[in-house]
Amino acid sequence: MGYVFNQDATLAFVTAGIAMSHIKSELYDATGTTVLDQQSDDKTGLTLGLGLEHYFSKNISAKADYRHTDYGTLDVAATNYTGAGAYEHQNVKEDVVRFGLNYHF
Repeated sequence: MGYVFNQDATLAFVTAGIAMSHIKSELYDATGTTVLDQQSDDKTGLTLGLGLEHYFSKNISAKADYRHTDYGTLDVAATNYTGAGAYEHQNVKEDVVRFGLNYHF
C-alpha cells in the first residue's frame, strides 16, 4: 500500500506479510571453541516495512526500504554437555535496510 506524491514521481509505501527462514543456532562453551549443542528450525514470522521509490525518468527509479521481521523464539539446550547445564532462549528477529536502482522496460 502506498501514496504517490511529488508530481507522481515519488512513492511512499508500507509493506506487511509473512516471511520464512531456516534458522541455525549453536551454543558454545565458555572458551567459544567447543559446540555444546546446536538447533536448527524452519521458522515463519511476520514482517513489516516501509520505503520510498523515486522516478528520475520514465525508465529509471531508485528506492530505499526498511523491513523488520520477527520469527519468534528458538531454544538451544546443552544436552551433549557433561558439566553444568547450559540453556539459551533466543528471540529471532531481523532488521534489513535495502537500496536499489531500477531500470523499467
